[in-house]
Amino acid sequence: MATLDNLKTSLRLDACLRDLRGADRDKRLEAIQTLGEIQDPRSIRAIIENLRDEDHKIRSAAASAHGKLNDPAVV
Repeated sequence: MATLDNLKTSLRLDACLRDLRGADRDKRLEAIQTLGEIQDPRSIRAIIENLRDEDHKIRSAAASAHGKLNDPAVV
């Protein structure tokens, strides 16, 4: 069962990372929020990159998601 859960998490991660590269602000916002929820360390770089987004809601969501990851760079 753990393998199936890992696969689902990987698929969600891939979908979120793909949505972050798109132009749709709502999809990008949802992707950032989802990355914070799944807390996969492979998403750290994408989240950090969105801390500099021109949209303040994206930046805010990225900061929140980054805080959930327990990344030592946050401290």
